[in-house]
Amino acid sequence: MNWKRLFQPLCVLASVAGGSMSVYAAPAPVDYFTAPVKMERLLGWGERPDWSPDGTKIVFTDAQNDGQLAYAFEMDLKTRKVRCLTCHLGPDSGKVVRIYYLPDGNFLVTRGQDPQSSSPLNAGIYWLSAAADTQPVYLKAGAMGDIAIARRARAGGGVSIAWGSRREDGSWDLTTGTLTGEGSAPTLGERRTVYHYDPSKPGKISFAEAYDFVDEDRSVAFFTIERPKPNGEMYKIDLTTGALTKLSQSPQHNEAHAFPDDRFVLEESNRASDPDGPMRGISGFPPQITPWLLDAAGIALPAGAIDTKAPPRYFDLHVVAYDGTGRVRRLTHVSDKGGDAHQSAPSPDGKQIIFCLEEHESAALKGQRGLYLMTFQ
Repeated sequence: MNWKRLFQPLCVLASVAGGSMSVYAAPAPVDYFTAPVKMERLLGWGERPDWSPDGTKIVFTDAQNDGQLAYAFEMDLKTRKVRCLTCHLGPDSGKVVRIYYLPDGNFLVTRGQDPQSSSPLNAGIYWLSAAADTQPVYLKAGAMGDIAIARRARAGGGVSIAWGSRREDGSWDLTTGTLTGEGSAPTLGERRTVYHYDPSKPGKISFAEAYDFVDEDRSVAFFTIERPKPNGEMYKIDLTTGALTKLSQSPQHNEAHAFPDDRFVLEESNRASDPDGPMRGISGFPPQITPWLLDAAGIALPAGAIDTKAPPRYFDLHVVAYDGTGRVRRLTHVSDKGGDAHQSAPSPDGKQIIFCLEEHESAALKGQRGLYLMTFQ
């Protein structure tokens, strides 16, 4: 496999003006637009990776596809030793959809449908100890998709999290809360709905999938589908004022996670594979996900409209500047080969990226599926 051709960084300048992440946590540790990158394959399997707070480990699942219940595993990046975190808990308690590190080293997981919700889109949120030696503790909440976790604990104790969820009436909330306690009695309190979306009412922004706490934890960045033309975009909400800010004016922008200084993001998008297509806002998503994205956004398309995007225009990884310059650097070239680079996350120090590569039906990428580590040098 010619790794250089598939992952050779390409710097692209674009006239993208957007709302910047105005409060920066720290200067960027590297120049994301000029630094060479080293890429290595860690495993031939793995989904939904996340970084430990100190950047020495990653956690992930052995799912075969997005949304599947699967056991959680942890890798020590120095020794490359892998251990199953949850196999001993059995399939009823040990299988999860997503797993995240908390700042104190414990875990937050989603698994199965939220027991308190009739919507299959809401997965139950649970606390799991760092040793995974007890049953996951249900936090009496459910999340659709990703969960944002503050990078540091609150001064008074606990950690802030944010999540999106669907109500029984089909409307959507973005909620924040504080996770406190551990052992057998962790609680998710101080809950507050910071954004509400009703599909029956006019408005451009639809549901909110929480991605990151930004601006020194004063804002939450979230992914949404804009209406009426389906277009995946990133916004942030000021948790004090409720003000909403669109983070990029580029029509090609899509899902993105913030690097530690908030001025740059790691974008997963099809800006390379479908830059001007009529369905570019959603054509990068798997066909099985597209219908519920449209339903969540309250968008009804003419019969056959979704088929115009076939075959899927898969994602590559890009660095995008939120500093007002709109610079874009393409990091991977797998969509050119029919593959998909996604489920990515920047490391806590901003110097590395973990991501998944899906080969799909690509002959050029056959046997290359798995977890990858990219390092800015």
